[in-house]
Amino acid sequence: MKQIEENYQRITDDKRLFDIRFWQSQGDLAIFNAVTEMINDYLLIRGLNANESDLIRSKEASGRLQDIIDVEKLKEAEKMDKLDKNGTKTLKAGDMAPDFSLEDADGKPWRLSDTAGKWRVLYFYPRDNTSGCTTEALDFTALLPDFSKAGAIVIGVSADSVASHQKFIKKHGLEITLLSDPEHKVLETYGVWAKKKMAGREYMGIVRSTFLIGPDGAIRKIWPKVSVKGHAATVLETLLQTGETPFQRS
Repeated sequence: MKQIEENYQRITDDKRLFDIRFWQSQGDLAIFNAVTEMINDYLLIRGLNANESDLIRSKEASGRLQDIIDVEKLKEAEKMDKLDKNGTKTLKAGDMAPDFSLEDADGKPWRLSDTAGKWRVLYFYPRDNTSGCTTEALDFTALLPDFSKAGAIVIGVSADSVASHQKFIKKHGLEITLLSDPEHKVLETYGVWAKKKMAGREYMGIVRSTFLIGPDGAIRKIWPKVSVKGHAATVLETLLQTGETPFQRS
């Protein structure tokens, strides 16, 4: 009985557990079903209408719920094993850049592997139309002819919507490709969705970062926690210094 009450208290602390739409969106109704059974058993037993078979069934349901929780904890632990101390995945120069597909500002799918054979400057930024992000986008746009001559394309990624990207591009005359990742899937894959601090408050957000990806798909250089001023020019110089591009700026 004590175990049942403890489980009931635990699951009622999280309101999402009562929302079947949440578990449907996660593609996993096992937890919802186990929770529902636990609640029913608890109410039955509290109403003193339980017999021995009810108690046995409730104990079994409790065990299943605990198994599910343990599995989720194991998944989280395995995920954390792949993270560094800042809570971000650890990609390093020499690793193959993870492939992905996201919508561009026109709502069309854009896939990294479709650009194989080209240099890719893949940069992640926090938000459209903010001061630093606008400066960074304008700097990359200004240097885009030089990047193009060097055989490179420039792609920016944020969690902003496609509509937001459209407005951002139109407002500032941007010529670079912007991709939308509202579900943070690519942001997490590249380790740029992480804990941040501001005014003593912790929250999850995008760490401004840039990845230089070679024609073979390997990551050649990573700039974490980017400082915007002069960054686009630094990336271009690094690209030109590889000696593998068709254009050397005079």
